[in-house]
Amino acid sequence: MNVARKYRWKHGYLALHHMLSQHQQLHQSRLVESIYPSSIEYQNTLSKLTEYFLQRGSSHLDAQQQAIAFIGQTSVAAGDTAVYIDMFAMLGTLAIILMAIVLILLRTGAAEAQHNTPSH
Repeated sequence: MNVARKYRWKHGYLALHHMLSQHQQLHQSRLVESIYPSSIEYQNTLSKLTEYFLQRGSSHLDAQQQAIAFIGQTSVAAGDTAVYIDMFAMLGTLAIILMAIVLILLRTGAAEAQHNTPSH
């Protein structure tokens, strides 16, 4: 019995982990698609971040590399956040569905018990 329970938990975890990985790749690719060096937004952000790192004492080349790395890290963090929001939404929906099933079963069971109880 205990082995079967561990087996089910392991497969449930693996399924959740697989879905998490797939969603992470999806969000990451969509975020990366929206970041392209020729866009005005990217150039403005890169310029502002380069200036920020220059003010902190970096050389111009280092400041630009730090700015590019910062943009990449921010997109990764945004993708990870979107994945966890997706997972919480999915698990919340699953919990609501399971609660509805339990309530239906309880009502059905209560109605059957009341129907099967002999009247006085």
